[in-house]
Amino acid sequence: MPGVRTALSAWALAEAGRLDEARQVVEENGRLGFVDMPDDGSLPITRVAWVEAAVLVGDLHACRALFDLLLPYHDIFQVTGGWYAGSDPIRGLARWLWPG
Repeated sequence: MPGVRTALSAWALAEAGRLDEARQVVEENGRLGFVDMPDDGSLPITRVAWVEAAVLVGDLHACRALFDLLLPYHDIFQVTGGWYAGSDPIRGLARWLWPG
């Protein structure tokens, strides 16, 4: 299940340059298009972490799935607890999916 711990792990692996490992985590957890993310208090940071990981590893399938999933929330600023998750993931995905 693509929960927050797994999403943050994928993002951390990608940021550390361990792209093959991060790509594998993104692919394994994105098979269902990320629709099975737990709908709990960690959902905003989970979404942003998957976006960051998918973009960093260049997973087009994951980016498209996340874009479609997040588009209805394009005007919502997401913050949870001490985490900042308002990085405008839709804009980042759009820039990556449609450069130029």
